Amino acid sequence: MSSIKHGKIFTLTLLFIALVFSSQNIFAEETVKDSKGNIIILHNDFTWEYSKGTTVSGDDIQLLKKTPNMTERVASKTGKFTIYYDPSLWTEAKVDNPSAEFAFKNIDNTGFCLTMFDGLSIPIEQMKDVLIINAQKIDQNAHIIDSQPCLVNGTKGEIVTYTAKQKSIEIIFYTLIVSKQNGTIQFSFYTLASAFNDLKPQFLKAMGGLVF
Repeated sequence: MSSIKHGKIFTLTLLFIALVFSSQNIFAEETVKDSKGNIIILHNDFTWEYSKGTTVSGDDIQLLKKTPNMTERVASKTGKFTIYYDPSLWTEAKVDNPSAEFAFKNIDNTGFCLTMFDGLSIPIEQMKDVLIINAQKIDQNAHIIDSQPCLVNGTKGEIVTYTAKQKSIEIIFYTLIVSKQNGTIQFSFYTLASAFNDLKPQFLKAMGGLVF
């Protein structure tokens, strides 16, 4: 009974913290460049490859893509983006944040996710400032740990890792930000700091389900 009670408290605490923060696309084959100018070929089945003759280190840009086991999907009411997910790992959750359109939790109830969409095109650097300003509403020492450019199903973005505390509980947020002319998306995953390293690969894989 005690473990169940503590589990509920953990879940409610994470949901409380999240409350403070506030059409399927079909791609034709195209090419894009990463930050070092390497050419990446994007295929219409969401696979990719570097162009012939390209030599890369592999750590310059994080490439994310939809995978075959992402058999479930939710489509934004705006018609501008779709999220695919693996039902063996993730399930939809109640959306308690008025700024969020979708919420998810993993099947172990240890990792959580909110998806927020803004119809305005907001530069990613400005969005990073917004993330920290909101986080500092609950922890004045909230700060960014890391930031990495990425490409998710053909859309450029950035993955921002930042941390904030609610009393003695440290939460790490792992947020994918993408911005295009038709809007800006925050695809934000979060968990306890003690669980983050174990869940990070799962979060990263789930980010590949965003088609914007």
